[in-house]
Amino acid sequence: MTWMRTGLIAFLCLLLGFLVYSKIFWPSTIFSAPEILARLYAKEYCSCVFVVKQSLKRCHEENDQIVPASQVEVMELDSGKVISSENTAGTAVHEKKIIARVLGYTAQAHWVSERFGCVQE
Repeated sequence: MTWMRTGLIAFLCLLLGFLVYSKIFWPSTIFSAPEILARLYAKEYCSCVFVVKQSLKRCHEENDQIVPASQVEVMELDSGKVISSENTAGTAVHEKKIIARVLGYTAQAHWVSERFGCVQE
């Protein structure tokens, strides 16, 4: 009976040690995952549309393999007018900004130049 109690105490000490170690040495990125996914989606979508010059529909289908977005908009930089969204894919795009909403987080990416491509905002 004492060996069971000793084993249980040793297991709990190891578990506590692992939790303390993980809290100290591993950042809490698990809580940042939705924001990271939203930023990834916006940047990949921006690169697909403006750098690779794929259609909006193709880019939406390609990026939905990463994580489905609840809303994706291609917007003008100056006026904030929506040029196209995922529902009207294929519309000509003249301005170069993407706003994506994924898992409750909104991320933005805009096209800078041919050399630098898209960057996060």
